[in-house]
Amino acid sequence: ALYAIASAGKGEIYITLEADATNKDTCRLVFKDTGLGMSSETLRHVFDRFYTKTEHGTGIGLAFCKATIVGFGGKIICTSTEGEHTTFTITLPLVA
Repeated sequence: ALYAIASAGKGEIYITLEADATNKDTCRLVFKDTGLGMSSETLRHVFDRFYTKTEHGTGIGLAFCKATIVGFGGKIICTSTEGEHTTFTITLPLVA
């Protein structure tokens, strides 16, 4: 998000924690930035290992995040509109 905002020269980051309305045993952590957004091609590969669109990236970060979140019984999804915004939503089980 920080890279996208710096590249766009504009934008904000919003981080929210939400109760999951469809499942009371989970919660959602939502990260949204209003930077560059992603193309549909990039969005299709965003969690692929070693896929990157930046000069400094290795393509490991989001693949690792997804594997870790799934390992804890959760899921992560990404939605984006090119030129407008990108949102990552992490859903995790609540721990009693």
